[in-house]
Amino acid sequence: MKITDNARVVLQKVMAENERDCLWVGLQETCCGTSISVALAVAADDDKVIEINGIPVIMQPDAEVRADSIEIDEQNGQLFFNDTQAADCANCSH
Repeated sequence: MKITDNARVVLQKVMAENERDCLWVGLQETCCGTSISVALAVAADDDKVIEINGIPVIMQPDAEVRADSIEIDEQNGQLFFNDTQAADCANCSH
């Protein structure tokens, strides 16, 4: 996972406003395959926290490989998630 410098600024602000100290990253099964799930969190004492460009992250073991394809960036003040391995939902019925 890559977090750009601009995204770091937005994430730090959002985490402070929501009284959260890290990101939680997991893997979610969908009808189209798997996708990364990201949420704001408060780390527990027993959580394994890694730091990515100054942002504390709790990475679930099943998400580690998929996370390599994710870049979190900022565009016009909003966070943008670029996933080069995103599931192709063109054939889904949802």
